[in-house]
Amino acid sequence: MSEQSMPHDEQQVTMVSVREGDIHVSSATVLVSGERSVAVELDTSTTDPPLLEVDQAVTLLYSADDRVMRLKTSISELVSDSRVTLRPLENAKEGDRRDYRRADVDAQVFCEPMNGHDVGVARSAQAGRHVELGDYAEQSINLSGSGLMLHAPEPYAENTLLDLRLSLPMLQGGPISIIGRVVRAFDEPEGVRLAVRFAEISEADQDKVVYTVFSRCFE
Repeated sequence: MSEQSMPHDEQQVTMVSVREGDIHVSSATVLVSGERSVAVELDTSTTDPPLLEVDQAVTLLYSADDRVMRLKTSISELVSDSRVTLRPLENAKEGDRRDYRRADVDAQVFCEPMNGHDVGVARSAQAGRHVELGDYAEQSINLSGSGLMLHAPEPYAENTLLDLRLSLPMLQGGPISIIGRVVRAFDEPEGVRLAVRFAEISEADQDKVVYTVFSRCFE
């Protein structure tokens, strides 16, 4: 099994376990990854850990470049309620492009246009600005690994850069920050909707977006 296809240490993964016909989707962080075993720690900050047992089948979903990888494993050791060691059963398989799947998600959203078209300058300005959670607004967004559709107060022009901050359900660590680029604006009877492509997002934050999308797909 190629180590290149395995999840890397400290990567956030989606862990799908099945027990007695019930599917449970959890967020987990890879502690140590190797060809013969993967140690993970489940995120128990927002949900109780699933009931797990030795030899139970578990599928890991994680991003590699622009793809979502699927790794079938079984539990070889229960270290604690939140830490398990997994034994890969076969080579990781390449799935859809990670921006292919989409899901409707209720989120807290901050969105404001930025000056200019330089993504690096916009990212620096975003990092230097603190936004209170009270400035976020709850709305339903259509989310993918590379962009989103959201409601906006006005139809911003194509290529406008946006200061986007999302507080997504089931995630710890606070909101994620993204520089978005407007692809298209839709002026509809119920209000303006924007199609936005991610122009700048960290790998860790993109993993969180992918996890959120896949969690919704398994609900």
